[in-house]
Amino acid sequence: MSATAGPLPITILNGYLGSGNTTLLQNLPVQARSLPEVRRCVIINEMSELDVDGRILDATEILSSQDTLFVSIPAGSISSDAGLSQFRVGLEKLRANGATHIVIETSGSTHPWPLLEAINSHGSVRLHGFLSVVDTVTLTQDYDLGRAIMPGASGNLAQGKRGIENLLAEQIMFANRILLSKMDRVEMDTLRSVAEAIHPINTGADIVGMTWGNVKLTDVLAMPAYDHARVAQLGAELTQWEAEHGTATMASASDYQIDSIVISDPRPMHPKRLWDVYNHFLGETIYRSKGFFWLPSRDRLQLLWNQPAGSVGLEILN
Repeated sequence: MSATAGPLPITILNGYLGSGNTTLLQNLPVQARSLPEVRRCVIINEMSELDVDGRILDATEILSSQDTLFVSIPAGSISSDAGLSQFRVGLEKLRANGATHIVIETSGSTHPWPLLEAINSHGSVRLHGFLSVVDTVTLTQDYDLGRAIMPGASGNLAQGKRGIENLLAEQIMFANRILLSKMDRVEMDTLRSVAEAIHPINTGADIVGMTWGNVKLTDVLAMPAYDHARVAQLGAELTQWEAEHGTATMASASDYQIDSIVISDPRPMHPKRLWDVYNHFLGETIYRSKGFFWLPSRDRLQLLWNQPAGSVGLEILN
């Protein structure tokens, strides 16, 4: 099939670790099945070398990692030099295979600005939606309903460093639509307070509540072209700050004091040990953990462990 004529529209799903990007990503291709004019195409970026999201898509039969309209960029940030190089190669693959719209799920530690710059300078694509997924529960529990984000980010910069608050703030600042995820787990007054707290961070973005990735694909496809000029000054200021503090890019998770490890062990998880891990051994500094395990009493089932902040979800994949 020939490549799409004109700039290929792109939508970015960006959000902090465990905010609900993958759940949203799983929902959109399902809806694409009822839109024959849309060829679902996905680029997934994982912070870890363990490509969990790609394997999840394989297990759900929504979109296979072997599909010609699927590109995986694991083990780092799509905003890094290496990630952007893979992104450009992936674009050519998807265009050649007849993509009509590309959805990019970035890793939770990804700073959006280098990716936005790369898309803006690429003549064959055009950004439409930058959807920032914000975890309402995490902001409520850890960031005073979101009110602590900007003071924390400003305090970090004053000390010549970046932290998680900076990443949260900047992911919100560059969005043209903010999705408050897990709204079913907070009271409506709390949801309203979170929206009011983050609105001043980006007054130009819509703020929409979301439960289990329940966003209409038609609404996403209908979003207007992204206004790059609106955020250009912010991007230039952040780039200047980086230069003044001797940091090459904003792409590294370590710049935000985030690190990751992969634990590989073929042994099953005993149900009692699983209970103990959940109740006693999740330290406050473990913001996100995700992976696969099995139980000796259910040895035919592949199970998914999914932990953002103080919540843990267990799912059956097969």
